[in-house]
Amino acid sequence: MSPENSSRLREVTTAIAPHLELLQSQPGRVANRAIEGHTTLSQKLEQGADAGTAISTLVAILHKEQAQRTRLALRLADRTITPGIADSDTLG
Repeated sequence: MSPENSSRLREVTTAIAPHLELLQSQPGRVANRAIEGHTTLSQKLEQGADAGTAISTLVAILHKEQAQRTRLALRLADRTITPGIADSDTLG
């Protein structure tokens, strides 16, 4: 491995380490989540973006989305699911 790639890998690893639990808990969201326009984390890193900044941006987005999912779950918690009755006359 070239010294440049080794240094880049160290930079990415250092930036990811504090957020590893969050990133591991949401693998599908991490792999494909755009963090700027249509650009994913791996694309940003490939383009040479600062690893710390890119990862911090992704982490902020994931935290915001998790909070939104939690709020929605709380709002929907009191709702009961009642199965509808099919009207055979309407169905034909």
